[in-house]
Amino acid sequence: MISANQNRTIRKRVSARLLEPLGFVANGTMYSAHRGGQIHGIEFQASKYGGEYTINLGFHYDFIPAVFSLERKPFSRFSTCDHWLNARLNGFDPKHCAWWSYGDSKEECEETTETVLIKSLAVLDDYARRWEDPRVFLELCPPDTFDRIVSEKSSEATGYREFQQLLPEWGF
Repeated sequence: MISANQNRTIRKRVSARLLEPLGFVANGTMYSAHRGGQIHGIEFQASKYGGEYTINLGFHYDFIPAVFSLERKPFSRFSTCDHWLNARLNGFDPKHCAWWSYGDSKEECEETTETVLIKSLAVLDDYARRWEDPRVFLELCPPDTFDRIVSEKSSEATGYREFQQLLPEWGF
């Protein structure tokens, strides 16, 4: 099995090749992009036992404050917990593995990393299309949950109901 350092080097190289052209920026093991009013995140989380990793995906709208800190921050500083919706890749799509091995060779590690990133991008693209209009996402979100995390887009939006009413004014 390759080492954690070798895996990190390969992850950075493959991520730069596949993610940077799509607007993703790296912040440690988190790669974030601001895409069409949405913030997308892909995070590599190492196993505490070593030798494998899982992928955490994040989905967020740019007009909602970061969930964990409840503050506005650049997308490039988002953590997994800052996204409105975050889960492991297999949580978004159960047909995917939960954990991937570093591999026995650099070639295997590179191939696995590329495959995992392509799968992650496909899932994020699918949800970006499904939830292009934030009203679709809001219909899935319980109002009391939304009221805890209030939009700062307008001082008029103090909760879920007010937010829904302002969406047409904002072009949705």
